[in-house]
Amino acid sequence: MQMDGYFAFFMSRESMVMSVVYMLIGYAFVSLIDFRRIKRIPLDVALKNIE
Repeated sequence: MQMDGYFAFFMSRESMVMSVVYMLIGYAFVSLIDFRRIKRIPLDVALKNIE
């Protein structure tokens, strides 16, 4: 692909695919960390603080 602007920017299809793959891996990693953190919250505390 080519993007118009102040400088020429070229990106191959492989680079685009790898960018998406890295983004999905990062999203999955952050989601796993968040799920572990959320699981530690007791249910009664979570239901009491509905905000």
